[in-house]
Amino acid sequence: MTKHEVQWRDIVAGLLKVTGVTAGVGLMMNSHLRGGLVRAVNYHATAEADRESLRSHIRYYQRGFANVGVADLKAFVAGGMSLERPGLMITFDDGFRSNYTVAAELLDEVGMKGFFFVPSGFIECAGNRAAARQFVDGQLLEPWR
Repeated sequence: MTKHEVQWRDIVAGLLKVTGVTAGVGLMMNSHLRGGLVRAVNYHATAEADRESLRSHIRYYQRGFANVGVADLKAFVAGGMSLERPGLMITFDDGFRSNYTVAAELLDEVGMKGFFFVPSGFIECAGNRAAARQFVDGQLLEPWR
């Protein structure tokens, strides 16, 4: 992308913001007229070095969204639950150890729920022990012997 293209996009985005179009779209998307929404945000590795950044994300989510757990999601999908604020599922993928040592701890601090997806097998590692070892070292799993 050229510098000229980026500037043009920035100008259009600025105009949409100044005229209130983006705020209006956001209001419409969050409106009860649309029946409420549940969004999902996902993370992969949540490194110790990024703890404070993740903490600020979680606090932002806590202020602006209704945290949705498993039971909440089931009730929402079944139509038995309405949300005052947009719903948000926070997911952590790939079973990284840091999801447990950093993310779960931060969620616990503020009483929020998250979904943790831990793979049950080694994708694309089966024939390569070095790749499998590298994968295991970053996961919450214990290596096999």
